[in-house]
Amino acid sequence: LLLLEGQALRFRHELTRHAYEDSLPALRRLELNRAVLHILERRGVEAARLVHHAEAAGDDALTRHALAAARASAAARSHREAVAFYQRALRHATLLSPREQAEAFEGLSTEAYTEGYAEPALNARRSAIALRREVGDARAVGANLRWLSRLCWWDGRRDEAEEAAAAAVAALETDGDS
Repeated sequence: LLLLEGQALRFRHELTRHAYEDSLPALRRLELNRAVLHILERRGVEAARLVHHAEAAGDDALTRHALAAARASAAARSHREAVAFYQRALRHATLLSPREQAEAFEGLSTEAYTEGYAEPALNARRSAIALRREVGDARAVGANLRWLSRLCWWDGRRDEAEEAAAAAVAALETDGDS
């Protein structure tokens, strides 16, 4: 059932791992995932692997690791994976500051756009605009409105695109030269 690889054990087959995992009591499964998460964090393994254990452990580190995994996926041009990681992180958005939430929504919007997901891209960009307004970042509001204009145009929403473009100009005009 198990294979020894160096100093690590792994299940010979994924179905066996699932069967064993499902047989564990819920509390024991949480404890084991939390222990594995802390060991893997100390070893510095990639964020995507940490996300799985953080989520299974119900650990707040999920948001931090999911954001890191999203950025790494985007950098590796794995846009669909980046979208999924941003969505996982944003399920626990209350653990982030408004500025961090805005950055996550901006990342989600860009990656969703890249993958051709119009509604998630538009919704995430609108959320980013609201958060940037909340923190009083006029330049970021303007940049997001410009993005919103582009997304609306891309999705065939000409009137909304023109409104967003005009709002972007108005927001950025007050910010001085850039």
